[in-house]
Amino acid sequence: MLHTFIVGLRFDAYVIAPVFGVAALLFMLPIKSKHWKELLGAVMYLDFVLLALVLSVDIIYYEHSSRHLADELFLLSNDMNLVAGFIKEYAILILIFTATATAVGVV
Repeated sequence: MLHTFIVGLRFDAYVIAPVFGVAALLFMLPIKSKHWKELLGAVMYLDFVLLALVLSVDIIYYEHSSRHLADELFLLSNDMNLVAGFIKEYAILILIFTATATAVGVV
């Protein structure tokens, strides 16, 4: 059980690193500009919002199909109409999530 947990943490690190890694490395550059840090902070925040949105959609998709969304996107199967239907069906929740995430980021 501990091995499974560690493998899961490693997988999460592999998923998170490409999303935040580049911006985090750029953040460590010795540039003193306030605008540079604000821009990178905004990029990292938008990365987080997009990652959270995709993972939320994946949870909804998995409940209905017992498959993860990434598999479908890579295989380009016929269930893409189902994904489009989910996006239409949950459009209000997606908009609320995006608006809330944007409002939190602005404050």
